[in-house]
Amino acid sequence: MIATWLGVASLALLASAYVVLRARRKRTGADAGGAPAALVRQRQELEAEALAQGLDRDDAQALGEELALDALDQPPAVPPSEESPPAVATVPLLPLLLGALVAAGASVGLYALWGEPHADALAGVERLMTLASEGDDAAQEQLLDALASRTQRKPNDRDSWFLLGHSRMRDGDFEGAAAAFERLHGLAGGNPQVDLAWLQARYLADGGRISEAARPIAERALASNANQPELLELLAMDALRQSDFASGARHLVRALGQPMPMQRRRLLTETLALARTRLDPQRPLIEVAVEASWEGPQAPWLMLFARPASGGMPLAATRVLAEPSQTVILDDATTMVEGGSLRESGLLRVVARLSESGEASAADAQAASEELVDPAEQPRIRLRLGEPATTANAEDEDGPGVNS
Repeated sequence: MIATWLGVASLALLASAYVVLRARRKRTGADAGGAPAALVRQRQELEAEALAQGLDRDDAQALGEELALDALDQPPAVPPSEESPPAVATVPLLPLLLGALVAAGASVGLYALWGEPHADALAGVERLMTLASEGDDAAQEQLLDALASRTQRKPNDRDSWFLLGHSRMRDGDFEGAAAAFERLHGLAGGNPQVDLAWLQARYLADGGRISEAARPIAERALASNANQPELLELLAMDALRQSDFASGARHLVRALGQPMPMQRRRLLTETLALARTRLDPQRPLIEVAVEASWEGPQAPWLMLFARPASGGMPLAATRVLAEPSQTVILDDATTMVEGGSLRESGLLRVVARLSESGEASAADAQAASEELVDPAEQPRIRLRLGEPATTANAEDEDGPGVNS
């Protein structure tokens, strides 16, 4: 920022100095039009007249020599006396200097009012954010100063409030970040991205819980996007902290059905397994051991459905990233209806599908349990995927996507 201010002040002073020098060097036409200049003009006029009259070169040269001799015979110009003022008086230096300084000061003041003192920092905001994320404290401090100054001078600049909130989050100022996102919410209204960032900041500022004041933010964000993995993770952690393991497990199941980094997926998978150990061990569930094979380097989605023997909508469904061998549990955390239970579901058939897109209607392979199972008995079944389904039940079944 210091470099910016020095640059502005230097430009203002240079401009003022230029004006002063130009004013001091200005002279009248008489100063620039003395006897030598008059002689030159007369010779040019003579040459033009000779050309117009058709005089030959010798005659024109003779006339030029006579003109030069006549100029030598003229008496020198008398300098102006003390009583006669000069043609144009020299501009006084002191008023010029004072005016220049006033103009320079006014220029710097107007830049402070309308300009951008942190223009150098804001122009490289992406670079600063990258450096700050890498642990560069100096870059983080410079970024925070620039954004804080920007929001004070331009309080309706939404982008600056958004960046300031995230920068404060990175700096560990969760209360300040929540205040920035709250201000942004007041400017932008309901926005899922702002609500999520605001909720995250509020969650951390309140010690890892969703307070009653933050609950409306969570509900609004959930209504906008019920499958946002970061939001579902926050809701799950808040539920687990309150020993609501059933709700925590349900949120984690839904979060794991969304794309996310592999490291995060492993952590949430372990958290889900831990939460399920705190549920009723006698609860109804179906344990499905799945072996899958597929072509290509990228793992597809594995989708499991538990539907009534008579067909119709699944009572439970889940979606996870496929592995060559894995065990997936269908229980109350996977029911299609909030608060639903498999306790009185009766006999069910389990259908498994592989899909690169994750859509149930675009299955690349599928299989179904040969026998109906009762969740109350906590059965364990095995399914193999990677070959076309051979059971009649698996050929034409179309279950809804897990996200429905």
